[in-house]
Amino acid sequence: FETLNKYLITTINTANNDNRPYESKEKVKECFSYHINVGHGNCSIVVLSTDEKSEMWMVDCSVYDFTEGEFHKDSLDSCMEYIKSKYNISFISKLLITHLHYDHINGIEYLIEKKWINYGTEVWMNTQYPWKQSTYNRILLKLSALGVRLIDPIMSNSTREIKVLYPAISYNSKNHAPGNNINNSSVLYQICINGKSMLFTGDIETEGWNLVSTCFPHLRKTTYLCISHHGSLTG
Repeated sequence: FETLNKYLITTINTANNDNRPYESKEKVKECFSYHINVGHGNCSIVVLSTDEKSEMWMVDCSVYDFTEGEFHKDSLDSCMEYIKSKYNISFISKLLITHLHYDHINGIEYLIEKKWINYGTEVWMNTQYPWKQSTYNRILLKLSALGVRLIDPIMSNSTREIKVLYPAISYNSKNHAPGNNINNSSVLYQICINGKSMLFTGDIETEGWNLVSTCFPHLRKTTYLCISHHGSLTG
């Protein structure tokens, strides 16, 4: 797994090194958020509607609660089918991954299988982090095979609607996360729509928060704070 992980990190980051996120020029008229009960794990959806169309963004995705040994595919399916019917959306436009722990990524393969993730999906995920888990390696292989657009979720890649408050640079084998703890590699995504915002914090812990020097001004301006440590079961 370690050899495969190193190979995937090298090839994927070489291929996606210059990727910049797409930014919509249309004004968002309505915004809706959905938070799916996936037990010990996280899966949030944001639907944005303009005059022309609606699109779906997802923050993290788990369908299996390993603490209880239970699948939550039915919860995800029912929400996705509702969104498809209500907004005429057939795939996820942007998938924002906070960090690579199993309870935040294990549903990605299922989304690919169900064709909710396809070539048109923009995936924000730190692909430089040395994470040797077999599930993660399979996900990288499948995303690479699909040819999705991979975005490094760092502050300089922020857009008008997706602001990355942390980290400034990606954590990797040479630049370790604070406390050498993957939770502290969690990306702080602030989705900003029409003067309001939603903040998704992953599982960031004290050592990580201590590095977010601009933390409090942004928190004070946040309309909605999603606390996901550890997941919809306790968050």
